[in-house]
Amino acid sequence: MTDGPRGRLRRHLGVDTRALAALRVGLGLLLVADLLGRARDLRAFHTDFGVLPRAALAGRSAEWWFSVHALSGDRWFQVVLFVVAGAAALALGYRARTAAALS
Repeated sequence: MTDGPRGRLRRHLGVDTRALAALRVGLGLLLVADLLGRARDLRAFHTDFGVLPRAALAGRSAEWWFSVHALSGDRWFQVVLFVVAGAAALALGYRARTAAALS
């Protein structure tokens, strides 16, 4: 009993949605763990009061503007970015494409 070439292709090349969902959950957890780890040193690494202020970064590299974190050196702005990134990481199981683009 054969199901034709399309059925064979679908069976051999198809994507298991459960595995895809598990991958998204794992990626979301990894992103949340990364954010929590980096949040401990938020002031030191993401603000103008840390090891590399934006003024020094702008004079050092032509690609400094590429980072959204370089838009502001204030702590509140970085906290907002971290919260948005955390929400996007948690939403990977719900709105995967939008959340992945934000992440």
